[in-house]
Amino acid sequence: MSQIIKIYTDGSCIGNPGPGGWWAVLLNTGKEDINKEISLSGRKSFTTNNEMELTAVLESVKWLDKNFPDETERPLIEVILDSEYVRKWVVDYLEDWKKRGWKTVKKKPIKNLELRQEVDQYLHLFDIQWKWVKGHAGNKYNEMADKLATNKL
Repeated sequence: MSQIIKIYTDGSCIGNPGPGGWWAVLLNTGKEDINKEISLSGRKSFTTNNEMELTAVLESVKWLDKNFPDETERPLIEVILDSEYVRKWVVDYLEDWKKRGWKTVKKKPIKNLELRQEVDQYLHLFDIQWKWVKGHAGNKYNEMADKLATNKL
C-alpha cells in the first residue's frame, strides 16, 4: 500500500483585498521520521482571498518536495479544500490556460499569474487527488484550517 498524505488547506482575507492568512495541515500515514500532523501557515498584510487559497496549496507541495526528495518514494497526495476556485483551476482550467499562453478564453491575462505558475511547477511532482468539501460543514480539519487561517489576519 502506498503512503498517502492528506493536506487540508484554507486561505482567508479581510476586505479582499486586505490583510490575509493561509494555513495547511498535512496528515502523514507512514514516513517514520516525519511527524504525523504538520501545520504550515503564513500571512500577508495586503492580499486577496484567492491568493491565500493558492499560497496554502503552494507551500504544502513545496514542503512535500523538500521532505520527499527521492522521487521513487513520493507519497500519494490528497488535497482537501473548501475552495472550489482552486480545485476547478487545477482540474478544469490549468492545461487550457497553459496552451493559451496563460490567458483566459477571452484572451485576458490570468490573475495571480506568477503564483499559479509556481504552483504548476510543483504539481507534476506528485500524484495528487483533489477533493472539495463544503466549508463550515463540520469537517474537523477543514474547520481547523479555516479557524487558523482567519486567526492569522
